[in-house]
Amino acid sequence: MKYLKIKQIATTLMVVIISFTFTQCKNTTKGAKEDVKNIETKTKNEVSKTESEAKTSFANDKMYFDYKIEYAKVLLDLEDVKAHFILDNDKIKTEADLDKAEKYLSNLEKSSDNDYHNFITKMKSDIEDAKQSIKNNDKTAKGKLEALSNSFSNEISNLDGKVDNEETNITNDAKRHYAELRAKEYLLKGYLAADKKETYAKADEYLDKADKEYIIAQQYGSEKYKATIEDLRKDIKSAKRSIQTNSKDAKKEVNKVITKLGSYSEQMNTAYPYIVIP
Repeated sequence: MKYLKIKQIATTLMVVIISFTFTQCKNTTKGAKEDVKNIETKTKNEVSKTESEAKTSFANDKMYFDYKIEYAKVLLDLEDVKAHFILDNDKIKTEADLDKAEKYLSNLEKSSDNDYHNFITKMKSDIEDAKQSIKNNDKTAKGKLEALSNSFSNEISNLDGKVDNEETNITNDAKRHYAELRAKEYLLKGYLAADKKETYAKADEYLDKADKEYIIAQQYGSEKYKATIEDLRKDIKSAKRSIQTNSKDAKKEVNKVITKLGSYSEQMNTAYPYIVIP
């Protein structure tokens, strides 16, 4: 889209200049030919400049989208961490998962653009701080985990505003994978919220968001993939009914979706960073 807009501007400019030149030179054929030749040169330069700008735009869009995927992976892991810590109070598993997230960020940090290096470094520091809080039985640990998740969510939202999703250089596989990551993140959030009836409404909202992400993912998959996702969406709807009827099994129903997703991941050719909640 951005490339076409830039190209349209260049084309419009060319037409205006040519029209003006012929108007000014209609009585001097030789002069008109020379001016048209000059315009042709200028237009070629303008088109070349336009193509260069488009390539830069494409490259930036791909970079932004790549960061969205990487941050979504970490965010998914953090939701897994919260599930183990808040629901199971499993400190060993929680710390192990945080170690994974920190190591993943260290690898990402090495190849990160300067604009994102500082953010990644800060998040690594915040993860280390959260780990210490968990070890020390600090009451602020839960809040620190929530803050970490929010930081990545906000950063993804900032990147959303920079990416033109209609650009062809962002592959369908990348778009599908990103939607899958966000869907699973919302499923985990729904699982957490389904732990208490007081937050059932929030759980229902998260399942809605997961379903919407899967609808997006379906657009970029094969027919077999679409059928697999449709099966998951049926289970999401079933879990939503459990929540909406205040069933005591609502949490189990959400967990069924997550468990099934784990069994489908290889079939769906989906490279999730971790399979969560056995």
